[in-house]
Amino acid sequence: MGKNRKWEILFILFFLVSLTVSLSAQAEEGVVTAVYDGDTIKVRFDKGNSEVVRLIGINSPELTDSREKVRFIAFMAKRFSYSILYGQKVKLSYDWEKRDKFGRLLAYVFYNSKLFNEFILSRGFAYVFLKYPFREDYRQRFVTAYRNARKAEAGLWKKQPYPVIVPEKCKNHIGDLMRVRFFCADIQQKGKLIFLGALEQGFSAIINIRDKHHFSDIQNLKGRVITVTGFVEEYRGSLQVVLFMPSQIT
Repeated sequence: MGKNRKWEILFILFFLVSLTVSLSAQAEEGVVTAVYDGDTIKVRFDKGNSEVVRLIGINSPELTDSREKVRFIAFMAKRFSYSILYGQKVKLSYDWEKRDKFGRLLAYVFYNSKLFNEFILSRGFAYVFLKYPFREDYRQRFVTAYRNARKAEAGLWKKQPYPVIVPEKCKNHIGDLMRVRFFCADIQQKGKLIFLGALEQGFSAIINIRDKHHFSDIQNLKGRVITVTGFVEEYRGSLQVVLFMPSQIT
C-alpha cells in the first residue's frame, strides 16, 4: 500500500470517528409521546418540537404483516417498547446519518442511563439490524445481546405454547410472554378501553375500543374461565395483558 493511500485511509477513519463523536455530543432530551412499533417512537423534545424516531441497529416485525403469527409478535414487540418508554424522559444521540429516507431521526435512545436499543435486543423483542453502518462498539454489543437472547429463548424467541399462570403469579412475570388463566368475573368499558376483569383483584385483560370489532362475542366471556396470551404488564399498580386479536383468547 502506497504512503499516500495509507494516509487517505487514516484520514477517512479519523473523520468518521470525529463525526460520530460530534453527533453523539449533540444529544437531545425529550419525552416519549407515542410508540408506533418495537423500533419506532415519537419524542417531544425539551425545546418543544416533536419528531418520529427510528432506533438505530434494531428491527421489529411489521404490525401490517399478512401473517397472523407475525402480527402477534409485532404487537408484543410494540407492547414491550410501550411499557418501557411511553411517557418516559429519554436522551437521544446520533450517528453519522441523522435521518433516514422517510425523514425520521435515527438515534440511540437512552432511558435511566440504559441504552434501549441494546436492552430490547437483550430481552428478545427485536432483531439486530446491520444493513447500514453505525458505531462499531455498539454493533458488537447489539449482536451479542441478540445472540444471547436467542440462546436463552427470551421474548419473541420463547417456544410456544407459552407457560400458563394464574393472576397471582403475574407479578413474577412482568415483561414476559405468558398465558394467564382466570375467571372472567366482570366486563366493563372505561373510556377507550374494555376491561375483562379477573375474580382475583388486580388483573385484567384489556381490549382497545378500536379493536372491538375483532371480538364479536366479548360479553359471552363473562362468567367463564378463559386463558389470554400476551405480554404481562404492570400499569399503575395493576397487572394486565393487552389483547388485539381473538386468537389471544381461549
